[in-house]
Amino acid sequence: MRSYSTHSNSRSGRLAQGWLATARAALLVGVLGLVGTPSAQAQDEAAPPTPVAGTPSPSSQKPPIAAKRIPVPGTHVALVPPAGFVKAERYSGFGDEKRSASILVNELPGPYEATVSGMRDDEKLASRGMTVVSREDIKIGARTALLLRVMQEARGIEMERFILVAPVPDGTALMSATFRVSDADALRAPMEKCLRELTISKTRHPDVMRFALGKAKRLEIGHHTRVGTIYCEPGTFGKSKPGAPLVIVAPSVSKIAAGERVNFAKRRLAATAQMTNLRDSAVKELRVDGLEAVEITTTATHAGTSDAMFVLQLVLFEEDGNYWVLQAMVAANAREDWEPEFRTMIDGFRRLPVE
Repeated sequence: MRSYSTHSNSRSGRLAQGWLATARAALLVGVLGLVGTPSAQAQDEAAPPTPVAGTPSPSSQKPPIAAKRIPVPGTHVALVPPAGFVKAERYSGFGDEKRSASILVNELPGPYEATVSGMRDDEKLASRGMTVVSREDIKIGARTALLLRVMQEARGIEMERFILVAPVPDGTALMSATFRVSDADALRAPMEKCLRELTISKTRHPDVMRFALGKAKRLEIGHHTRVGTIYCEPGTFGKSKPGAPLVIVAPSVSKIAAGERVNFAKRRLAATAQMTNLRDSAVKELRVDGLEAVEITTTATHAGTSDAMFVLQLVLFEEDGNYWVLQAMVAANAREDWEPEFRTMIDGFRRLPVE
């Protein structure tokens, strides 16, 4: 395995942030279509409103029946989805398939400031096809969060999206509420209300694993939500430097049309965060867990360090148009050491039944 010399604490910190950027961006793909204070972390819900003088006392009026917030499995978030939305099976959140609308919730490694800074950069958002309509700092309980409203085109359809970025214990929650512009009159207000009124708990809500990998000898789960799962060396999550071994498993949050699977896999690999100058690629079609799959191995250059990286990607295609993306990466000079373990894990992929 590659060794790194630490010239200074600042360099070490920058390298660790580079690893986090790779992991964060991989998880952001699912949420965007392609990171508090101690008192805030102890706050679960917003404080109740202060009674206004002259209003009837609580005992003299019937309290309204409040809708119950639904926990989002694997996250610290609970919310009340708009009418017609049901809990999603493949991602963390809720969907209205009839109106092609969704609410996605993900939690990313790293501090709030690292993610929210990019959300304040209009040019950076524009590079992802998003035009900012409004941006506002709001309160979620005692936490300060950022709420954006953006416009974006997806497959020729004009979409509107609210994005909420909020600090959670040990990371950052990133939430996206997306709907067609043609449905804005009906969905804009309830989607915005849903995000503004969500709550953040001190601990994660329970979740179940929807897949398993082949047995790893040296890697373990460092981070898990339904949007994506990250495997790394024990005790290194959020601390590793670029070039350290990393395996990411992410289910799709939307479907793709049948055919052109090899080209889709190539495009997905080309979109890998922090990886440039892909070369010496080898493509193989196979079957894993009864699913058609495309495997690509390549050498790439890490954008942050200019070091050579080995990347192994497997995309598995389900019959209904959904898919899974598995990516393993490590410093290129550690390929011989790590590729056998990567293959044991990835080749052992299997979907698990969920009750």
